[in-house]
Amino acid sequence: MGDMADMVEDMIFFDDWDDWSDPDNKTCNRCGESGLHWEETTHGWRLFDYRDEQHECPHPDYMEPPPF
Repeated sequence: MGDMADMVEDMIFFDDWDDWSDPDNKTCNRCGESGLHWEETTHGWRLFDYRDEQHECPHPDYMEPPPF
């Protein structure tokens, strides 16, 4: 696909793509980790931390349940 099609596909899967207010302080909508930023990779746009390492959510067994 082209760059624009890849971007649209990422927009569909990541619902926080449109928060452009602070590009260096994004929050993962799956695990809640903040202080992340977007970078374009060969697989589309992905979240990275301040060390420029691609963000990976913790294993679900280690995550706290969401508050009710």
